[in-house]
Amino acid sequence: MTPQNPQTPAEHRHDISDRPVDTRTMPGHGVIRSTGIVARDGDASISGPLAAINWWTTHDKEKLATEYDAIVGPLAFNYSRLVFSSEDAKRISPADAPLLDHDMLAIVLYHSAESFTELTGSETHLNAVPIKEAAVADGYSFGLHRGVIGCEESDLPAFPAQFQSPVLVVLYSMPDFDESEIDESYVTIRDALAVDGRASLGFASRLIGQSFHELHDGTRTFPFLTEGVDGTLLFDLKDLDDAEKILSIAEVAAFLEETSANVVVTFSE
Repeated sequence: MTPQNPQTPAEHRHDISDRPVDTRTMPGHGVIRSTGIVARDGDASISGPLAAINWWTTHDKEKLATEYDAIVGPLAFNYSRLVFSSEDAKRISPADAPLLDHDMLAIVLYHSAESFTELTGSETHLNAVPIKEAAVADGYSFGLHRGVIGCEESDLPAFPAQFQSPVLVVLYSMPDFDESEIDESYVTIRDALAVDGRASLGFASRLIGQSFHELHDGTRTFPFLTEGVDGTLLFDLKDLDDAEKILSIAEVAAFLEETSANVVVTFSE
């Protein structure tokens, strides 16, 4: 990858080095100099709204809820709005995906790269990171996405979530064709569903960036995996029983055939 200027659109750094050390120390990790986002493709732009896709399993739900969500959640919604969040995913089709056993999904739309890094660089968030690490299972998947459908700026409230169950969600690994083809496929699927009438494509996005922490010595750490969250589609269902029928619609089936390592799950009411 060609080196990028730290403030080009392909990368954003939030420098916190002028703060007292005790306000930018992440327990168990060290002193943080900056937080940031770097584009997956060195030529890509990370300007505009960014959707954070969180796909994981929690082994201590009470700890996560009371010691992380209750503290970080109110702060996060100063910078974002909740698109979807639910647990107890039910897999409805076999797949050779990297992270088949995860059961929780959260989609959070940040106003910009700046909004995201202001949150991740805050003293509150840095102190809470080890709590989250202790509460979730290994293999937490996270990616920052360019929203193609459902990520428009709007006057929707930050909370509650824009979409409620029942929904059908497809997470996939990036296929070997360019971004414009993916975007076109999303629009084709959206239009086909509008004709079908049993569901709508409420949200669709593709991976464009990863988050990082830059330590005091300049070393960068990337705290999360991106496997399994290269692309995301959320279908807003009228009836949960229609989920598998939606997958058989020609335009949806063709897209799934071209992608790989698909995880297809439903979240019920």
